[in-house]
Formats: sequence, C-alpha cells, structure tokens
Amino acid sequence: MTRRQTPASPKRRLGSPPRRRPWIRCAVRGLSGAWLAALLLAGPVLGPDRASANGAGDLYVATRSGVAEVLVAGGEVLATIPLGDAPRALAFRPDGTTLYASTGGRAVVPIDIEALETTAPVALPGLVATLAHPSGASLVVALAADRRLALVDPAATTVRRLEVDLPGSPDLLAADRRHDLVLAAESGKSWLALLAGETKPVTRSLAGRVTAISVSPDGDLLVATRAPARIERLAPTDLGSEWSVDLPAAPDAVVALEDGVVVAGGRSLWLVDRAGARLWRSLDAPVVALAASDDGSVLYAATSSGVEALTADGARSVRIPVDVADGSSVLAPVPRRPSLGGVGGHGSSPTGGRVPATNTLAPAIASEPGLGPAIAVALVVLVLGLVIARRAVGPAGS
Repeated sequence: MTRRQTPASPKRRLGSPPRRRPWIRCAVRGLSGAWLAALLLAGPVLGPDRASANGAGDLYVATRSGVAEVLVAGGEVLATIPLGDAPRALAFRPDGTTLYASTGGRAVVPIDIEALETTAPVALPGLVATLAHPSGASLVVALAADRRLALVDPAATTVRRLEVDLPGSPDLLAADRRHDLVLAAESGKSWLALLAGETKPVTRSLAGRVTAISVSPDGDLLVATRAPARIERLAPTDLGSEWSVDLPAAPDAVVALEDGVVVAGGRSLWLVDRAGARLWRSLDAPVVALAASDDGSVLYAATSSGVEALTADGARSVRIPVDVADGSSVLAPVPRRPSLGGVGGHGSSPTGGRVPATNTLAPAIASEPGLGPAIAVALVVLVLGLVIARRAVGPAGS
C-alpha cells in the first residue's frame, strides 16, 4: 500500500518575514477592537462627575514657599510649586486638572497639575480675598473691600462681576465641585449669602458672628459662629435652619465628613450632629483650617506644625510636616479618592458614615464607578472577536 504523501510547504525566501496563521492576525485585530471599544465606551460610562486629576499627590497645601504636593498615605511632600509670595487661597477646578492659587494680589495663578507648572496669571480688578470653584466653568473670586463677587473663566481669561451687591465684603467662600452653589460670608459679621448660578443671592442674618462656612458633597450648608458658639446646618434653598448645636468653645473651622460634621476650636476637634457635640481629638497645635477628602473619608487639619490627616473611623492618622501658610483656604484635596483609607464598614465611623475598606490603590481604582462596566464590555468584545475570527478561517487556518 502506498503511503499518502503530504504536500510540501513552499520554502520561505531568506530574509522574508515568517508566515503567521490567519487566526492569530484576526485575534490581534479583535484585541485592538476590544480596547478601542473600551476607550469609546469609557467616556460615557464614567460620566461628567468623574474627576481626572493627573498628579501623584492627593492633597495640595499652601505653604510659605509655594504650593506643596503631598502624598498623604506616605506623609511626604512630593514637590513644591514656587509662587514668589505665600499663597493665601487655593481652589481646584472640578475635574482636578488645574489648581488655582492666589497670593492676595490682583491675579489668580493657574497650576497645571500634570506638569506641576504655573501658567499665565489671570488679572483681576482688585486684591483677591479668597477663591471657590463650584460645578461649571467659572471660578468664583471674592475681592477685598468689594461687595460684588467676580466670576473668572480661566480658559477665556475673562472676568466679570456680579451685578448684585452682597450685605458686606466677603472673605469666606465655600463650594463643592458637584453643585452650583456658593456660600459667602464675612469673618466676624452676622450675614450669609447663597448664590445658585446666575440667580439673585439669598441672604440671611445670624445671631452670632461667622467664623467658618462649608458646603458638603451632598450640598448641605454649614456655618460656625461665635457669640454664641454654635454650628448650624442650613437649607440649600432659603438658608433656613435645619438644626443647630451649641459648642463647648468658639469654633475656628468646620467641614463635613461622610455622614457627620467636624468642628475645630483651638486644638480640639469635635464631632457634631443634631444630637450634640462631643470631643473627638486634641491636636498639638491650634487648627487654622479644615478640609475633607473628595469622598469625605479623610479629614485634613492644618496647624502651625503641619497637616494632620485622620480617617473618619479614627483607624489611621498621618502627620505631614509642612510650613502651612495663613488662611482658611490653604488646603486643596484632589477631587478623587484619597490615598489614605480606613477600615470597617457602615456604622464603624465615629460619625456613623461609611469608610473605604482598604488603603491600597488597586482596589480604589477598581471600585471607581464606571470602570467595571467599561472593562466588562472590553472583555465581551474580545471574546466575541476571537470566536468569530476562529470560525472565519476554518480548519485550514489551524
């Protein structure tokens, strides 16, 4: 019986590229298509509320030599952006790509977070008292001895002033990147003003003298006063009182964590809710400013000896030795999840709020809303591409 002869494969010329199997080429094309689909779908899935800060740090601090970029989990200063004079106010653009700084002069200095470099200053018609950036494109600026706020469009380098006078000259502004609300007040005075977009401001007189204000990620409005020493939560529509609590001493700063409020007075930090105030921590030096991470899981307290970062559940604390400048807006948390995480679940925080389950970066990235669906779509497209490619070439391509 004659053995069946297998046709010899044609010889490849010397120097010619090796032949690839058709299904491998199809697989490569399928993989490229999968990633392309993931990129195209990631934008709509992530949505406009997702910040895209590019810096390595998660907190920026106004110091006497410039703006320090801080990686909180390691307690280290990664870089310092010099500004000449000490900055007095900081505010992030909602997407986290640009930080705006003021040294109290007649300009606002944008800082590119990816490059860690300043860009051309935006000139203003007066001395800057403080800054805040609500949702949208406009940076809100309070000018010294001026009853009208200025709206700055840094992209177009245009400045316009609101047509309505406030009850006084504000030197306190509070906003959150998720809302178009701006709360304004004047230190030591008894008035508040609420601005929502271009509508006429809502104003209110208080019994005490304002020392600090804050807008929470949920849009809650907070005001701390002296004489009487009190913290009050206000309605975001008409500044009506939702609840108020008397404090053991005069407050200097206030901020909202996940489901609670922290007030600083001297070296003391109090946890406050509608039921009352209780002492949480005592620091080594008086607090000059408070801020919260974007998700409300970490508290940042600036003192003369540096910045102390505390998780809301009290499980972790880190001290960052920086020379903090004077001012109530000297802390600028990056609008993304912080590097310092806590432990426990709902109800384990002393404020009754939720805290991150881990402090590692990988789970934090994976748990961001929107990433899961985008990755799932990419995997599905990849698998389908491989199956179709394999069937298309048939047995001959094996």
